[in-house]
Amino acid sequence: MSQPYYMAIRKTILSKLGGNRFITMTGAKHFGGLTEPGLQFDLPSDRRGQSIK
Repeated sequence: MSQPYYMAIRKTILSKLGGNRFITMTGAKHFGGLTEPGLQFDLPSDRRGQSIK
C-alpha cells in the first residue's frame, strides 16, 4: 500500500530542507498537522505558540 500523496510531499519538503540535519540544527518539533499538502513544524523560541506553515 502506498503512502498518501500529502505524506510524500511532506517527506520531500523535509528532505529539501536537509532532513535530520535541519531538525538537529533548528530544534524543530511537532511535524505535520496540515489538511492540504505541505509541512508544518514548531521552532523553539522565546515566545510560545509560534509555528511555521
